[in-house]
Amino acid sequence: MPARRRAIEDQHVGRWTPRARAAAGLAGLAVLAAAGTAAVVFLTGGSPRQHPRPLSTTLASQQLVGLAVPGPRIGSPQRLLAPSALFPHAMSFIAGGRAATVLANEQWQADKMTDGSYVLVYVPDGTCLNAVGPVSRRAAELSLKTCDLRLAQRWSHPYLGKDLGGRDYWQLRSDASGLCLSAAGTRWAIGTPAHLLPCGDSLAWQQLVEFWSAY
Repeated sequence: MPARRRAIEDQHVGRWTPRARAAAGLAGLAVLAAAGTAAVVFLTGGSPRQHPRPLSTTLASQQLVGLAVPGPRIGSPQRLLAPSALFPHAMSFIAGGRAATVLANEQWQADKMTDGSYVLVYVPDGTCLNAVGPVSRRAAELSLKTCDLRLAQRWSHPYLGKDLGGRDYWQLRSDASGLCLSAAGTRWAIGTPAHLLPCGDSLAWQQLVEFWSAY
């Protein structure tokens, strides 16, 4: 299997400001790194729960990535997060390119803020990954929405060690709900729906989410 390319953060410090740019040959979204003092504000309106700390609006670093679930075992086909082709306003995991490359419609700009949270910008249209819900106490949905930097658009990407196959294990957690990005079910097919579900401690493959370099 081709080597997977772990994304490396580009260091930037400055106020988060979106603007259009070309990314991998397509229109994308850039973040201007303006010089100046870091600023933080409360941006918790419309969130499912109150956030315990101020939300930073200052960019620390950024990466152009694919949000990849590598599958049940080493050698499984990779799937990357993108808007569903079957269900409007839903997200799913689709096939990547050859040699573990990230296709244009699978590219995200992972903007890490100075408070450690991520804002995930979908490059093809400049919208942000947004936690919708909760649908219930144990589930929530995903959507793409105009970027507003509120809590529903903040994410954490903690490293939890190695899974049973020896793979580095990362989860992608919503800061709004505490739920994790998950591949639905046990069948790893193209178009597998993406949901937000309770974060497990068993290191299940459905919640292993890597940042793959899109460069």
